[in-house]
Amino acid sequence: MTLTEVLQPLCVKCGIYHQSSRRAVVKGLCCNKCPHHGPWCTSRSVGHSTRVIAKCTKVRKPIDQTKAEKSCCRHMLSLVRFGAGKSCHFDFVCRGLQGRRTYMEDRFCASLNLPGHEHCALFGIFDGHGGAEVAELVAKALPRALSACLSQTNDPAEALISAFQHVDIALWHSRGVRRGQHPYDWIGSTAVVVLVVREAERRLLFCANCGDSRAVLCRGGGMIGHLSVDHKPENPLERRRIEDAGGTVRRLGPCFRVDADLNLSRSFGDFAFKTKSDLAFEQQKIISVPEIREFVLELGDDFIAIGSDGVFDVMSSETLIKHVRDALDDNEDLECVVQSALMRTTSGHDNATLCLVRLLDDSIAELVPKMACCPSGST
Repeated sequence: MTLTEVLQPLCVKCGIYHQSSRRAVVKGLCCNKCPHHGPWCTSRSVGHSTRVIAKCTKVRKPIDQTKAEKSCCRHMLSLVRFGAGKSCHFDFVCRGLQGRRTYMEDRFCASLNLPGHEHCALFGIFDGHGGAEVAELVAKALPRALSACLSQTNDPAEALISAFQHVDIALWHSRGVRRGQHPYDWIGSTAVVVLVVREAERRLLFCANCGDSRAVLCRGGGMIGHLSVDHKPENPLERRRIEDAGGTVRRLGPCFRVDADLNLSRSFGDFAFKTKSDLAFEQQKIISVPEIREFVLELGDDFIAIGSDGVFDVMSSETLIKHVRDALDDNEDLECVVQSALMRTTSGHDNATLCLVRLLDDSIAELVPKMACCPSGST
């Protein structure tokens, strides 16, 4: 499968929502350090994008994006509206906050009905580093690659692993090596993907994680189901693989890094860390093999929260779940809940993206609980 094949345009009528360069970055939110701090008041559609209009407390009318940027200077934040959708089974909203970074490198994809597999729903967040190119390509390619892999196997976990590998290989072949370097040697992306498979008598949830983004499940009574584990270089099994491949893991500043560079141990791209020709795909310093966890959804499960590390570096999983539950109990709109959670991440200065997926009551039947872990590769 070539990258051209997996990047074919996806039909919106099939339920596909993914970020693209044509979906404009939304600006207009001020942080509380700005002398013109004021709440945003309304929004308007501009072609394929939606622009938030900032409301300045020192003027009588809303000001446009350009004036807001001049007034708020470097304290201006950028809100990205990645997507939203609803079906009889799910209701989801995904938003991103650029923070004080120069660029927004997070991306998102979702399909309420995966093409060719209408009983499957897919939600994913991709946190780019070194640039947004890899995250952009993976967000577009993964849904189609997964759909193709599901057609070849009845095991969703196996299909997810294969899809991740196909996309990473396609990334390598998509650009030529020039002067001994690949364009994506120093550009990469994490990925955390949630696949929900609706069967006749149960709903299975598969979480595929590659990197340090995270997914959590809010179960009945406020209990938390940790759908993923962050892949950090200091994790014993990750460190062992990195060192066996000739890499080093050292603490630099607040975090551990691979070869004094990456502060994560799994990602798409980053081909400079995958150069050992005598080692298998899953034995390189940095690998794109996801760790798969499988759950059976139960009656009373409330929502799934998927976020980049920009969210969870500031808030713990427990803090985020409590914030969301309290807001939903107060009957707040799902979009407002996501935005209020993101505004609590501004102290981290990183891109932050959060997707909330509500599990609607008619999507879950009375089920026997099940939880299993399917390790992938050398974890």
